[in-house]
This record gives sequence, structure tokens and C-alpha cells, in this order.
Amino acid sequence: MAPSPAAPSALTETPPAFVAALDHAFETTDPESSRCALGCVQLRGKMGEIAATDGRHLLLQSGYTFGFEDELLVQNTKVFGCKELPQDQPVQVGRSEQHFVIRVGPWTFYLGLNKEGRFPRIEHVIPAYRSAQTTLELNGADAEFLLANLNRLPGCAEEQGVTFDLGGRTCIRAQTCDTPMPTEMVLTNSSKTGEGVILRIDRRYLGRAAAMGFSQICLFGAAGALLARDGNRQYVWMPLGGDGAIAASDDCLRIESPPATGPTALRSHPVPRTTDTMSTKKIADTPAVVAATDPAKLAAPVRRRRRVGRSGNTSALEQALALRDQLRTVLTNTKELIQALKAEKRGQKSLKLALDSLKQLQAVA
Repeated sequence: MAPSPAAPSALTETPPAFVAALDHAFETTDPESSRCALGCVQLRGKMGEIAATDGRHLLLQSGYTFGFEDELLVQNTKVFGCKELPQDQPVQVGRSEQHFVIRVGPWTFYLGLNKEGRFPRIEHVIPAYRSAQTTLELNGADAEFLLANLNRLPGCAEEQGVTFDLGGRTCIRAQTCDTPMPTEMVLTNSSKTGEGVILRIDRRYLGRAAAMGFSQICLFGAAGALLARDGNRQYVWMPLGGDGAIAASDDCLRIESPPATGPTALRSHPVPRTTDTMSTKKIADTPAVVAATDPAKLAAPVRRRRRVGRSGNTSALEQALALRDQLRTVLTNTKELIQALKAEKRGQKSLKLALDSLKQLQAVA
């Protein structure tokens, strides 16, 4: 039996939110990377910060007490994403020579330390929010709508890019080579200040920002980083650039978020990993979604922008999905009927040839 790891000399109490913060940090790492210890989370004892990055996005969280002043690199683990782990009980932390130790409720975790790795100074690439050219205030109801539908827009694992348009109203658009028109989501309850901007971003990072409960997103032009922030957290990712952005058009499928009925507080959501099925499915393969399909499959009125009604017990998305399924059923039945008519026509032609042959034989006889 392996010996028990050495216990720390002392434990220090830190806020209960530390468990969720550590889970968010580990979700921002790259466990497969061997460069600059990007698979580890950095704990900055003196500053009370948790730093994480995989080289494409970064998360810096502050406001925690560790009981030590040095910086530790903690090896990756998924345990803090478990639903069974209490999120509201006192948390105590400490360190030994080989481990960072966390005690929450009846559980004690010993996380291995990486003593050889180097970690980048991610604070050097975090833009100052006061210099933002555009600021989006993301409403809580819109955040819920975004989380439910963002990964169901046209696209797949290789096509994560979407257009983020803050020119007039806040819109997210997506289109692939097999969809004849873009699909547009409008966040009707959110507001922006500053300059209008349109750029392409990776939808996964926008979804993460909403899932972690950020209500403010700062933009620094079409080529600058995006910064989601609150009192003690900063989440940064780079855009994909302005090239290829889908411009506003009347010829699109448009879905608006339902109006907020009251103040909606953002809450923390588990963030799906990039290998999750919801990031690899196309909009036509997932439930509760409007899909852009071939024009032949759509009724003529659908070819123009449609405002989907929001009244009644059935949601607009469910109504759109039902209509899409009905049209697909009609299309399938039509194709089957055409095939049956063609087969019948071929059969009639064969029968006619056979009768002609019999007549010729009778004439010879």
C-alpha cells in the first residue's frame, strides 16, 4: 500500500467559491500541452490569484487566501467539476512539499505540484477595460438564451467561428457552405455602449463567458482582444478577425431572445468541453433549434427574414423546429411519390413493349 501523502503544516480558510473557481481554471488549460506548463493552473499565493491559460484564452481570478506567498503550478484534474462536490461549504487550503491540499466538507484532495514548468505572465496581455471602444452589458435572460442555442447554430467542430455584430443590435450570425442563408440570433435585452463593431469570434469562448456568469464584455476593435470581466475575474480571448464576417441582411433566418420579465441574475453553469457533442453537431441535428436548409425544402415566405412570434405556451424555437420537420416530411413524401411515379411510368413502358412484341409474334404466326 502506498504511503499517505504528507499533510500540510497548516490550513487556511478561503471563500467557498474557490471550488468553482478552480474548476473554471482547469477548464481553461490544455492538459495535452508540454509548453510553458499550459496544462497546469498557477496559484499566486501573495496576490491571492488563480491563473490559467491554454494559449488561446485565459482566465485570471482573484480574492482568495492561500496561507503562503510563493507561486505554485498545480497539475490538472477534473474532480472539481463533479456535481456531488459541495459548493457552499467552508474550504481550507494549504501546501506541503509535494502537494497543494484542499479540504471541503468531508473531502480532502492532494493535488500534485509541477516544480519544473514555467508559466506565462498572462496579466501582461489583459487589456485595460477603461480603454475599451465598445462595451456589451449582457442581460441574464439573454445569457440563458445564448447558452441554450449558441452551439446549435450552423457549424461543426471545424466551424466554430461566428459573426459577433454590435453595430446596431447585438447579433450572432452563422452560416456554412451547405446553408443557403445565415441564421441570426438577436439578444434583445442586452445593451452596448461605444462604437459599433463587427468581428468573427470562436463561439466556444463566448459561451464560456456566459456560462461563467460574466455580464460585461469589453471590445477593443475588430482586431483587439475581447475581455469579459467582473469584480474579481478577467476572461480574455482573441477574435478570428474581421475577414469573413457575415454582414446584416434581410435574407436570413432570424431568432430573437424572449423579453426579460424581470431582473435575471447570471449563475455559473458547467462549461462543456470542446469534445462534447453539442459543439460538434450541426444545427439541423439538435433539438429546439431553427435550421437553415436548402431553399427547395422551404416554403417561399421563409426565404425572407421572419420574426418568430413569442406568444403562447410553445417557444418560438419549438414552433420553428416543428415547421422545419413538417417541411422535411413533405419533401421526403414528395420525393417518394416522384420515385413511385417514375417506377410506374417505366412499368407501363415495359408493358407496352411486351404487348407490341406479342402483336408482332401473332402477325408472324
